[in-house]
Amino acid sequence: MDNIDSDMFPITRELNGITSASHIRHELEAQYWHHCELFPRSLQVTHEIVDELRDIVLHSLGDLVASATSTVNFTVNELNHMLRLVDGVGRNVGRDSSYKLGGSSRLVGRFMFLFVRARVRNFHGEPNARLKVDQSVYGTVRKQTLPFKLLSTLFFSAPHFNLLGLYSIYTPGLVRHSYWAPFFARLSGEWQEFTLYGTVILAANVSFLAIQSVDQGGGTAQNRSPAQILSYLSTLTSVGGIVVRMLLLIGHQASWERVTAPYVNLEVLAIAYSLPYAMMIWSMLWFLAAFSSLCFQKSNLVARAPVAVLWVFVFVALSVLWLTGDDGRGVKFKLRWWKSRNGGNRVEREADGLANIESAETKPKQRKWPWPWPFIVWRKSTYDSERVV
Repeated sequence: MDNIDSDMFPITRELNGITSASHIRHELEAQYWHHCELFPRSLQVTHEIVDELRDIVLHSLGDLVASATSTVNFTVNELNHMLRLVDGVGRNVGRDSSYKLGGSSRLVGRFMFLFVRARVRNFHGEPNARLKVDQSVYGTVRKQTLPFKLLSTLFFSAPHFNLLGLYSIYTPGLVRHSYWAPFFARLSGEWQEFTLYGTVILAANVSFLAIQSVDQGGGTAQNRSPAQILSYLSTLTSVGGIVVRMLLLIGHQASWERVTAPYVNLEVLAIAYSLPYAMMIWSMLWFLAAFSSLCFQKSNLVARAPVAVLWVFVFVALSVLWLTGDDGRGVKFKLRWWKSRNGGNRVEREADGLANIESAETKPKQRKWPWPWPFIVWRKSTYDSERVV
């Protein structure tokens, strides 16, 4: 056989590390089945090929049912449809015919190409083979950049939560398309709800600005009260959030393949997905500040006292929710002061209804601050390593 360079394969542009002969063999087999898909008359489908394809589909179906972190990039319904099609192809094999069945040959070539290409992406048979879908074959350590942390704080940690969701879909060299559809469906539903909320806030701002006691300056631009300025900011963020939501929905429907490419920047994607939520929250806060400014401005102590007490109550409630809230991975963090009172035990995590205590090698290291607030905003999580087999 002739020597071959792995760089000649198109997959090496998005998947690094194809160096061994066994790994290149899988890619050559994938190219062969792709050729059979494009030129179906070149393949004579036999019972052996159909049995092999049926065995692959059954193995994938069983692995997907038995494991929550299966590397199979299909759903159970898709595999069941494949199995019925393979059984239909098997009934066509062996019939007397003067020509090859192009439809069956193309179907077999397409399915075999998808499964063999999955072996290439998962480094099948290699020492560092991917055994779980969220496992990196490169030992990659994911770290959040400083600009992302700052924007995540400014956007009320929404980018952080979205990034954790994207981590379950995007693995270095692999995109889990079967998880992308429900993830984007959930985002689309949230964006539609945010559009409704933004419309309500916009109507509230218009009604607020129409109050005669608020618009004391009339048509002169020099006399604008703080309540008016804050209401203007709320209106702008509300309208901007509605426009951003529409652009995101249209853009993702038009460029789905570009968004789900393995080399996409996940932090930028997480920030973009957080804009509708962040702008809606900021529009609410601006409107609340405008209303509070009107209450505190030109009012006596009797009017200011209840509003101040309510402000303190809201701040305390939000602080408690922040300290005891979900971190986006189904994990509840205990308050640090409560942990210190109980002997300083390691934080126990409960994910997907199963109580598991993470090992010391993969458990994120938490900085120990003497006060949980406001330093918990800058809490840093790092991993020692992401081990491979």
